[in-house]
Amino acid sequence: MDLKWDVTHEVDVREYLVERSSDGSSFTAVGTTTAKGKSIYTFSNADVPSGNLFYRIKSVDIDGRYKYSGILKLSGNNSYSNDLKIYPQPAANEVTVQHRRVTTNAKLMITSADGQVIKTIIPALGASHTPIDLTGMTSGVYFIRLDDGKGFIQSAKLIKN
Repeated sequence: MDLKWDVTHEVDVREYLVERSSDGSSFTAVGTTTAKGKSIYTFSNADVPSGNLFYRIKSVDIDGRYKYSGILKLSGNNSYSNDLKIYPQPAANEVTVQHRRVTTNAKLMITSADGQVIKTIIPALGASHTPIDLTGMTSGVYFIRLDDGKGFIQSAKLIKN
């Protein structure tokens, strides 16, 4: 399986670690790609187990600091779905929302069980996976609602620990 990711601002990045998980929360490094100032990177991932897999990219800077990409869920050969999915669940401090590809005016809204809007997120144009930071939100049940900007609306339940 070949993984491909885009890099918008590569400043002082030493390498990208590709990490994989079968449950969306416990990740293991499966390979490394050296940063070369490119805008698109690829990684060939051999010996891929069957079933659902989760991937993320750990961007490591020259000084050792690092940050993670959002989590991407792959099921079989599909990395994209029209269904709204949230993982991992229950969530700790971050989730990834898998959704239909979005266009201009799309937005994701997190609402409380009583309908109060807690947070609004504008997904990247053309994105199908959006990471959401849940830091500061209390434990409980929430709903994530996607408005794709063209009148199509979906929602899914989010459980935060």
